[in-house]
Amino acid sequence: MSNLDTIFHEVQSLGLCRTQEDFSVDFLGKSPGYMAYLRSSNAPVCLTSIKLLFERLKSHCPSSDDSRWHDERARMRSLIIAVQVMWNGECELRHLPPWHRATAI
Repeated sequence: MSNLDTIFHEVQSLGLCRTQEDFSVDFLGKSPGYMAYLRSSNAPVCLTSIKLLFERLKSHCPSSDDSRWHDERARMRSLIIAVQVMWNGECELRHLPPWHRATAI
């Protein structure tokens, strides 16, 4: 959950969402209480939500042609990579035996 919290706070600091409820609905495709549920239950994040988060972040990433957005683009690219690593790790944890895992160590 702490990785998702970190991503939420970064998305919030970029001005793409205001609350955890907005993030749950707009970026994770879930109900407004999804982040609270994850925090209270310590449940794993839905793989579909991670994939949706990845796609939504990519769609918000500024064009590389516009130098005015260089810093925001760098932050967004970092977030996209973090979500991609999260996706890989969650898939490995759920579908691979421990001796085959590379990301989820």
